[in-house]
Amino acid sequence: TEVGVIPEDWKVVELRAVVIDMLQGVNTAIDKPEYVSSGIPMLKANNIIDQEVMFDGADHISLKTYSRYSDRFKLQRNDFLFSNIGARLGTGSLLKVDIECTFAWNVMRIISNPRRIVPQYLSSLMNSPKISQEIRSNQSGSGMGFVTKGILEKIIFPIPSSLAEQQAIAEALSDVDGLIGAV
Repeated sequence: TEVGVIPEDWKVVELRAVVIDMLQGVNTAIDKPEYVSSGIPMLKANNIIDQEVMFDGADHISLKTYSRYSDRFKLQRNDFLFSNIGARLGTGSLLKVDIECTFAWNVMRIISNPRRIVPQYLSSLMNSPKISQEIRSNQSGSGMGFVTKGILEKIIFPIPSSLAEQQAIAEALSDVDGLIGAV
């Protein structure tokens, strides 16, 4: 296949075939949210580090500002948050908690289609060295790199047809990451 040798019952798919929605975050220069000392977290690329969503250091916006946003800008557990602009380009994290929060322009929200892909498997794929390198090689812009939704939608990868197999692979990769991190 175009991604190498894969098991016979696997498929090669584009990202857009396994997601429900992909959305760039709030443009804070245009929207001008009301920032407050404690309120609703607004996640930015610097909150998505080493495949974790870090709430420490997040900016906070008022409930009034948050209530103006459509539901597409209100994050949910298992959303994949991807840094598609700037120094953290090509890295992402799965939101693993239920918390009211939103996201800024330098983050792309990718919502998995649960009938097509397990969110943890998607996260493993998007953070793989091969996919990260492919994304970075397709960036545009001078100075601050940027990858468009159109480029991301066309990223291809192998996928088992079985959701149970995807889950087992994601868990095994997570276990290996945990062992490596413990060393």
